[in-house]
Amino acid sequence: MTPAGGSAGCRIEFVASGGQLREVARDNADDRVGTAVRQTEDRVGVDREALATIVQASLPRLPTGAAHGGITPDRALFMGDRCSAVLPSGAAGTKALVLDLAETALGWMACVHSPSAALRAVTSGYQALRRLLPEEKEALYAALRFAAAREGVRRLATGRSGPLEGVRAVDGLGAAEARAAAG
Repeated sequence: MTPAGGSAGCRIEFVASGGQLREVARDNADDRVGTAVRQTEDRVGVDREALATIVQASLPRLPTGAAHGGITPDRALFMGDRCSAVLPSGAAGTKALVLDLAETALGWMACVHSPSAALRAVTSGYQALRRLLPEEKEALYAALRFAAAREGVRRLATGRSGPLEGVRAVDGLGAAEARAAAG
């Protein structure tokens, strides 16, 4: 049964406004949108807390140097199966070298069916040019989590979905697999 003056899916409420009662029609869709917004706000708060916990954890003192800051698939140019150039990221600077490796690996892990294989390939290629020190091998998993959390923060800040996807992928990979990939 439809309320008087209403249509299916609507309800009539009396709202006090300026000392008068007035009739207001509310669509059930408004309720659903409001509920979805509240659930999203709750989820974003939880996501923000989870990401903050990871980002605020510090990495040990590690070797630093010049870093690209984002060698991801969309910045790599290929001729055949060989990378012929890497576009600038706008994030170059001096930072922990293993963190730059982690950011690179994370970018490549996100676009393949086997993140473990991508991590091993990127790490192997990196070590063909510069061997990881024992402390960097040990810190690779933490650096991967940090890089994933930082990307999650970027996603939250820009309103994109899936801020915890990278962290979940790294956690699914596990510390033992990260150490194995590092050799």
